[in-house]
Amino acid sequence: MTPRATGGPRESSQVFCWILLAALAAPLDPGSAAAAGINLSWNDCVLNGGTSNLNDACDSDSGTPWTLVASVDPPYMTQCVGFVAALEFLTAGPLLDSWWHYEAGGCREGTLRASLDFAQGPSACPDPWNGLGEASVEYRSCTSQVPGSACVFVRGTRYAPTTLDPSVSSEWLVFKLEILRPGTTSCGGCLTGACLMLASVELIQPPGVGNYVISLPAFRQHVTWQSGTGQHCPPVDWETPCPAAAATWGTLKALYR
Repeated sequence: MTPRATGGPRESSQVFCWILLAALAAPLDPGSAAAAGINLSWNDCVLNGGTSNLNDACDSDSGTPWTLVASVDPPYMTQCVGFVAALEFLTAGPLLDSWWHYEAGGCREGTLRASLDFAQGPSACPDPWNGLGEASVEYRSCTSQVPGSACVFVRGTRYAPTTLDPSVSSEWLVFKLEILRPGTTSCGGCLTGACLMLASVELIQPPGVGNYVISLPAFRQHVTWQSGTGQHCPPVDWETPCPAAAATWGTLKALYR
């Protein structure tokens, strides 16, 4: 977990209240963010060679995590204090194999980790958090709505407002989602092809300033796992089953413990 800012309790509480209230506020007119877009890649941001596919032999329970990198071509904003992102994992089978079950009680419980710490990379694209942010991840199976699918929500907060300026870079880092290796050899399904979609990113500002919800790709908003074998990526007429990922008091408060 990245360190907190050095500001006192009053500053942290103020920013926390901003995020909580902003998450409940109506977003700006989508037309005002028409030029903005989102990206998803393996291992790095798109501008620094992040890849669109990752294959693995799935023969080890240890080693470097597989890492998804989400980024944004942002609208100009000077008071970003956090974000909420929604992803969808779509596998080729009618049901999610056990390797894709990261929830409590799932075969790979605890092996999905969100991070805003880019100190060890990737670092070619600007990092708006600069060690002042924390992230959490929530996983839900969505197989009842779309066969072989799961929804993943990532929420992040920053302890002081920051600026995202597209004139500085057309791609800014948002978060890393690390898929850890434990359970790979014992939980079936690692070799199953999958399509991983970044459905949306909501950039949060203080109340009265307005949030931006971005759901269109800047370069690409999907990647494949094991070449996506058996799963068209992106799916034809794709519409995510993932519900709106609004931040709540409980989920945001948990980041400050």
